[in-house]
Amino acid sequence: QVRGAAFEFVAPAFRADREITGAAVRTCGSALEFAAPALQADREITMAAVRNKGSALQFAAPALRGDPEVVLAALRSDGRSLQFVTREIRADRNIILAAARSDRGRYRERHVPAEESFLA
Repeated sequence: QVRGAAFEFVAPAFRADREITGAAVRTCGSALEFAAPALQADREITMAAVRNKGSALQFAAPALRGDPEVVLAALRSDGRSLQFVTREIRADRNIILAAARSDRGRYRERHVPAEESFLA
């Protein structure tokens, strides 16, 4: 098994292998950064990554950064993941509440431009 932190150094063919990538992101969510683009767009792979490390959301395909379920999983892991979500999802009250209630990392107004902030 490839440890997630070593995933950066594996051959491109392995980065496109769903089983290997899944194992890597479950041990180190940030391994999603080095996954093949098709796997960065894979909902199951991305969910595993953000459950391990919320900030892995930044490496997900744009469509998944706007998927409420994926975003909520990331926020449960790390509220600071809010900075990686789409503009549209930032308008969702439940998303903002999840970020504010996150145990790891608190919502910081600096992650959302003032004109979009719910505090403004």
